[in-house]
Amino acid sequence: MSNLRQVIEELRKSYNGTFRLRSIDVDTGKEIYKEAPKFLFRAENDHYESTPSSRVRFSGGKDLLKVTEFLDSVLRKSLHPMWSASLLQHYFFPTEIIDATSDFNIVGAFAVSKNTSGKGRIYIYPLEKLAENCIVIDLSQIKFARRPQRQKAYGLFHREYIDFQNPKILDTTEVIEKEFEVDSVDIQLFERDNYLYEQDKDQVLGLLNLLIDQVYNEKICAETREWLETNIPWTEITVRRISNSDEVEPVLIDEPYISYEDWIQKKAANKT
Repeated sequence: MSNLRQVIEELRKSYNGTFRLRSIDVDTGKEIYKEAPKFLFRAENDHYESTPSSRVRFSGGKDLLKVTEFLDSVLRKSLHPMWSASLLQHYFFPTEIIDATSDFNIVGAFAVSKNTSGKGRIYIYPLEKLAENCIVIDLSQIKFARRPQRQKAYGLFHREYIDFQNPKILDTTEVIEKEFEVDSVDIQLFERDNYLYEQDKDQVLGLLNLLIDQVYNEKICAETREWLETNIPWTEITVRRISNSDEVEPVLIDEPYISYEDWIQKKAANKT
């Protein structure tokens, strides 16, 4: 079995490039054609028998689903439902969305993250086939969301099957599987940087906290409250006062984008 770095190198050489994909603009709702990666990737840190959504396997107390549904209902006022759910998924809330990325370094980072098995699997999805059979959400279109932009994040949703290892999904999307082993060199190469989860300036975290603390008016059990404090830490957010009112509304500013690879190179240069 190949080690992780060998698999990532194979991805770089054989599963790259772009094509013109028919898509929906997140702001206007209009059909557009955009340059898209030919392949998306998903890493799992073991050889799991199924790949269900986080809504099936979540832990976080009995009130976490209610909080998630509340946040989703608020975000849907400004975002398409699929973008709303995918955004919440990337902040660890339980949804029916499956995570994927188009970035080789990031799939490597998730392959070694919390990997106690010493092995794993990477799924390679041909995007054209994937889009024919699933809903594919490109979260880079949400310009104010730092985390999914940095992760080159995509969300995947199938209307019929919740397990992405279902044979019908694997067959119709023509997915390719690559198993790997992880050693100390892989961990050193791919162990994820704080860049992927930088929290102190993440305005989406600030928005979610604002909604939970000031708008959500139901009691939250201790287990869910602890989950929220761990996964959705308080972050400052810019707000403005609504005219002739004591109420405020968040001001979300488009985030400048820098790729994970550029960040790694910049960090290495700063050390020399």
